[in-house]
Amino acid sequence: NFKNEAAEKKWLDSVTAVKGKLHEKENFLPDFKNISAQFLINNIDRAFEVRQKSPFCKDLSDAEFYEYILPYRVGTEKLEFWRDQVLNDFTQAQKDSIYGFTTVLAATSYIDKIYQKKFQFGGNRYFKEKKVRSYSELLKDKSGKCDDMCSLVVFALRALGIPSGFDGIQYKRASNDVGHGWCFVLDTKTKRNYPFDALSDNGPGFFNLPYKNAPKVMRKQFALISANSIKNNQSIIHPNLFEDNSLDVTSEYFETTNLTIPLERKYPEPMYLSIWNNG
Repeated sequence: NFKNEAAEKKWLDSVTAVKGKLHEKENFLPDFKNISAQFLINNIDRAFEVRQKSPFCKDLSDAEFYEYILPYRVGTEKLEFWRDQVLNDFTQAQKDSIYGFTTVLAATSYIDKIYQKKFQFGGNRYFKEKKVRSYSELLKDKSGKCDDMCSLVVFALRALGIPSGFDGIQYKRASNDVGHGWCFVLDTKTKRNYPFDALSDNGPGFFNLPYKNAPKVMRKQFALISANSIKNNQSIIHPNLFEDNSLDVTSEYFETTNLTIPLERKYPEPMYLSIWNNG
């Protein structure tokens, strides 16, 4: 709750002068040990209710429903009944307006504009923040980075029955380790994904990825990738290039080519090509 980045830095400097360099400590609580049956039941009930109510879920396959509506999380945020919170934040008139739109693009733009008044991009101070905030935490803080903006919008879209998710790149360029994240909505009529920058004036259908030298575009998803993937406990592959629940969707944004490179001998570790050589 600092007024600006300068005030935050002044406070951090005063603490580190006494305590030394600070390290963020993460405690992971596995859901299978902490989640309640009632929480799951509530999430499932609300998800199926909105699937029946939303016109934008028409022609939605079970697989698409499981991935873009049903998940009880967007990331690794704390557990809460966010679906109920979203639905309570919208008046009945607003809900009627959303379901009155003939296209998913128009409905998404309407929702996006509502949240533009509640949340804004907070600047550089959030770039190195690892914490993934919940729906209520985001609305309380009112600002954050692009991933936070995506989380907020995806919470709202899924709660209102619009199949959605978000994509991103880890880095923009070799000299800049700041990546970018953006949302997409699925049009079940055309089975096409429409990407857009969350909380921007350019809604879905007007997105153009400006980073032509970007590395792979990865999609956050709830389902785990096959255990037969290249990752294993002994792997030294860079973690930013591979995650259990990220899907490579680069071909949706760029023209791509698959390469086969024969190796003269078998190596004990996975090998990958580096497009940058300075780390």
